[in-house]
Amino acid sequence: MRIPRRIAAVAASALLLTGAVTGTAAAASHAAPASDAPCKTRTGGAYLSPFGHADVTLKPEALAKLKQEHAEVGAVAPLSMNRPDQFRFPLGFMEDSIEPDLTSGLRVCYPGGITISRPSTHDEAVCDGVWLTVFPTAAWCNVRINGGPEKKIILAETTIPEVLLGSKTFHPVLLPRVDFKTGEFGYGPEDWEFRASKDFSTVLKTFGVDLPVGTPLFNLDATLSFLPGPDFWSRITGEKH
Repeated sequence: MRIPRRIAAVAASALLLTGAVTGTAAAASHAAPASDAPCKTRTGGAYLSPFGHADVTLKPEALAKLKQEHAEVGAVAPLSMNRPDQFRFPLGFMEDSIEPDLTSGLRVCYPGGITISRPSTHDEAVCDGVWLTVFPTAAWCNVRINGGPEKKIILAETTIPEVLLGSKTFHPVLLPRVDFKTGEFGYGPEDWEFRASKDFSTVLKTFGVDLPVGTPLFNLDATLSFLPGPDFWSRITGEKH
């Protein structure tokens, strides 16, 4: 079970994000089970690296659909926006944790999340609390639409081969990597693609956005690091690097 635990920990979104996935069509048919409690850790705990970060980059098609309906995306702390199409997840023991899960055995929890809003209609969806599972291979979140009740949904889906081999760039998840921009050294995926789930496609209809199930939603690049980088020090000092 050690490899699946590492795989689960790597994904963020962030963050971001469904069924034991063997392909996009098969994964899209799954709905979020209601048997386990939402993942809402804020204090951190057991994790597979002490430091690191993940960048979640929205895919052009998904971003274009949002812009077409004048919908805007934002971040829920400790996530931040690197640029209009990219979220930054801090990784490590300060916030993230691995915990038991009734559906998949284990899940990796990340505090914070994303917002989607449309000022012209005052609609807003807030995903606060994100977690990853291997079985199903998915990113999940707790979503609240227009202040209504919180609901656990599958945000996006991927596949086991993509987890193991690193999507299109063939960067295996456990292959050591160095992020020269941050000075972090560890392991993690590059260009790991997640696709829109049925749950998230339904949420987007609130904003008039028609994003078909299985549409590429975002790419994930993560470095689970053994050395602290600027993101870690900025959280300690409160200063941006």
